[in-house]
Amino acid sequence: MIVIRYARPHEVEEIASLWERIVKELKPDYAPNVSWWIGMAKALLNTEAYHLLTAVDDCTGRIVGFLDGFLYPEPSTGKLHAVGQHFYVLPEYRKTSVSARLYREAIRVARAAEASVLEFFCFPEEQPFWASKGYTATRMMMRRPGGGLCLTP
Repeated sequence: MIVIRYARPHEVEEIASLWERIVKELKPDYAPNVSWWIGMAKALLNTEAYHLLTAVDDCTGRIVGFLDGFLYPEPSTGKLHAVGQHFYVLPEYRKTSVSARLYREAIRVARAAEASVLEFFCFPEEQPFWASKGYTATRMMMRRPGGGLCLTP
């Protein structure tokens, strides 16, 4: 049986290995810094704004998926936004109810906080999936690759 629940502090390292798998699956040329992710997750774990949900195999104790995100008031909309940052389920659990259950729990958390906007960060490759769920692209993040910051446009 799979249990959906909040992550416990001692599980952050195990979840970080799943986070690293997201990056390697979607952007194999990236160089993920797992220790940074662990540090940020541990620092944010006990805040009211950050939520780290896990899918745990109750028989083995293995974490098979996770979803994390933030709640924040967005001044431009005047609304509380719930923003999913990372969402990952191990491949062998993807054709089960695990993803849907993690998603439903994220919705429950957002509703309990009275968020009125739900957003997910995603790579371009993931847009068709989110579009099939009724989401639309609203903003685009632009990135300048390279070793330094250029201050001129």
